[in-house]
Amino acid sequence: MILQDIHYEQLRNTHHSVADTRRRLLEKLSELDKEVSKYYHELEKSDVREMSKALFLEGLQETLRKRRVVKEELRGINAIYDTTRKSVENLNESLQRTRNKSEKTRDQFNARLTIFEVF
Repeated sequence: MILQDIHYEQLRNTHHSVADTRRRLLEKLSELDKEVSKYYHELEKSDVREMSKALFLEGLQETLRKRRVVKEELRGINAIYDTTRKSVENLNESLQRTRNKSEKTRDQFNARLTIFEVF
């Protein structure tokens, strides 16, 4: 493996890690959205005069606060995800062109040393 491949693999691994974090945050957001919906359904079908408003509102408020935290984290992760995705795509294309040129140069000059043999 040559140096460019090592660094390319590190970038890909970073992107996969960010993508996994993003996926987990989206799952948590969906879970919290379902919880908010449960509160709305409970409110729709209950007699407001008979329900414990304080408990209901505390539960809803706590769920909404958790949802806000997840959304804020997701905003930052999405920026990183988009950037690393585009970087990996662009780098993949660029490296392919570079590999093709390098192969022609190696053939032309019969240069088969690796970077590890130079260092």
